[in-house]
Amino acid sequence: MDNGTIRVLLAEDVAILRKGLMMLLGAASDVVVVGEAADGLEAVRLAGELSPGVVLMDLSMPRLDGIGAIGEIKRLHPQVRVLALTAHLDAELVRRTFAAGADGYLLKNVGEAELARAIRLVAGGSPYHSPEVAALLAEQEPEAG
Repeated sequence: MDNGTIRVLLAEDVAILRKGLMMLLGAASDVVVVGEAADGLEAVRLAGELSPGVVLMDLSMPRLDGIGAIGEIKRLHPQVRVLALTAHLDAELVRRTFAAGADGYLLKNVGEAELARAIRLVAGGSPYHSPEVAALLAEQEPEAG
């Protein structure tokens, strides 16, 4: 964060979705989009060049999938927070995403307020899960006793 502003790198292969995310984030006075990546390799490169506070990472990306890109970003730039953004609600995918180093997992059905809140929380060092992801993770927990 610079002067309270959160620098965000958008990593999404579908151009119209990137533009939509930029419009949504443009409404948040404390968030600035510093770059766009259309594939995982570009996301890794731009994470180093642009020093974002948060990378908003689609998991279905060409050349290097989102999970691979998350792992590389966290290996090369451990201070960068990564918030996964996907349409997929799958326990194994969630597990693999967090194992790669993601700081949060957000579903693409997210509303504007939740998107901004998730970015703020992750930028501040707190994990974030969409409510559906939190419920899925709770179902996966082994019962005590």
